[in-house]
Amino acid sequence: MKVIAFAGEPNTGKSSWINKLAKSKLMTGNWGGVTVEKKEALLLWKQIELHLVDLPGVTGFHGQTDEERITETYLQKEHPDCIVMVMDGCHLKSSLRLCIKIRNFQIPMVGLINFKDEADKNGIHIELEKLSRRLSIPVMYGSSFDDEIREEVLDQIIRQSNKQVTYRPLLNPMADRIFEQYARFHPMKQAIELFEEHHADTALDELESAVNSCMRYCTGNLQQCNDKTIKMDTFLLQKGKGVFLCALLSMFYLMLIAGLKLSEGCTFFSEFVFRVLLDVFSSSFPESISLYCEYVLLSGIGTLFGFVPLLFVLHLFHAVIEESGLMARLALLMDHIMRMFHLTGKSFLSFLIAHGCNVPAVIHSTSLENEAIRKKTALLIPFCCCSARFAVLISFVNLIFRKKKMILLLIGYSAGLFVILVLSLCMNWIKNFQVPSQTIIQLPSYRALQWKTLFMKTGYQCLDYIQKIVYVLFLTLSGLWLLMNIEIHGTSLIESFSKSVSFLFAPLGFGKHWIYIASLFPGLIAKEASFGALMMLQSISNASLSSEYSINLSYLIYLMTTVPCIMTLSALKQRYGRAFAVKSGLLSLCISTVFTWMMYQFIILF
Repeated sequence: MKVIAFAGEPNTGKSSWINKLAKSKLMTGNWGGVTVEKKEALLLWKQIELHLVDLPGVTGFHGQTDEERITETYLQKEHPDCIVMVMDGCHLKSSLRLCIKIRNFQIPMVGLINFKDEADKNGIHIELEKLSRRLSIPVMYGSSFDDEIREEVLDQIIRQSNKQVTYRPLLNPMADRIFEQYARFHPMKQAIELFEEHHADTALDELESAVNSCMRYCTGNLQQCNDKTIKMDTFLLQKGKGVFLCALLSMFYLMLIAGLKLSEGCTFFSEFVFRVLLDVFSSSFPESISLYCEYVLLSGIGTLFGFVPLLFVLHLFHAVIEESGLMARLALLMDHIMRMFHLTGKSFLSFLIAHGCNVPAVIHSTSLENEAIRKKTALLIPFCCCSARFAVLISFVNLIFRKKKMILLLIGYSAGLFVILVLSLCMNWIKNFQVPSQTIIQLPSYRALQWKTLFMKTGYQCLDYIQKIVYVLFLTLSGLWLLMNIEIHGTSLIESFSKSVSFLFAPLGFGKHWIYIASLFPGLIAKEASFGALMMLQSISNASLSSEYSINLSYLIYLMTTVPCIMTLSALKQRYGRAFAVKSGLLSLCISTVFTWMMYQFIILF
């Protein structure tokens, strides 16, 4: 098996290329001893097994961040068979600077210049043969969206793997004569280290000179990409930041309204289809099977199918601002505001991702500045209203609250955010959770949206949701159905258990409604299961939902802030350890209980 390391600056498309080459999703984990995410993939090419490793994005090797230490240590100690240096075709100068530094590790390399489509639009032309000769490594040019170059890249990687290489530093004649004194008595890698140590100023000047000599083979309007980015950032981040934020909020609001309208139609259609199918086949099955299909499939699962369009719209919104480069700008604008609550702009980015799903947000939190802010952000992520909770929120509001839907949606949606901000202020008193004094947010270039890729990415996320409905909810609600049909002294097992623990929820208002309590437990498996369980239990038991706004609002707030689903806890365990996941679950349980009680006491005053 050959180990291939993908190196490069942040946002150069390393992960996209690995996905393209391996034709699979990346496997994720953690680098040893830290919570920085590790991405890997395996593939078999021409009877040779390749292990692709995505190294953290770095701009240099100063040892100041976990990412820099991980990348440098990996290249020094693991010594992969080949390094694929992924570079940005629109901002080649900084990528070449890193490429020249990585050459010093004396590991076989392949240069892969990305974003060819964008560079072509800006009239940038790169003379690959001359650049390859200058760097002494094969350099290829393409885009991760281009299928034609895949085989060529893999073949080149195979040819370079385990190849004996000696990369001399790119020096002018005078500096090269000085370097020759070290190279005569030491191996190349050690000679370069000694030269840089004893002639630090000369080495820095020579690095810039080498980069400039490579840039001679890049022609066209090289500054155009930077100029566009600078002009747009000058407006969006300085003069028009208010317009930028309002535009994003308006875009989110309009997409939310569109998603709601589509979901209403999809809900009606899915219920109609389920009802027709049930009527057609009910005569062919025993009554018990027909009842099972009606309560579990129609009342429980069928209702949640209608919210696929809404989730599609929400995931599409996140994908658009992420792929266009706007998400990092939003984090930068929010950094000042978040620091008022002892968080950072990057933390806000994690919370924004969490509104799609908590699991990738937990993964994203591992890329934050230091251990303290990572763990603080990870503890707060479960309070965000993910898309699963949002589906429950929409369903419950449509069912119970006929008026002022948008106001109630905003209350339910922002309840978790309010808890996050208050809890963060309190956590700042704990030394281990104090926020760093400054944050560095690297702004990627603005990217033209690839709508095919966006829709495919969003489609996969919605497909995961549908699979969750089909598999997880089916098993969960089927188990709940069995508990409803197992009776003790004329009362179902789930009803007896819910009533026995009702005193725990009595202070929250909904303790006297056992179906509310029973519907909370399936939510530990998947939050969508709570509403499905509520509908199924209501249909089976003929128990009515409360008509009191205070009780319904209390139940809704508790559901929006209580213990996250098992997948989120599993992600926390994988990234931060078992003890941390347990602490997160207990914290969510305690905070949601206290917050819901306070809100309920406030509501009943009016």
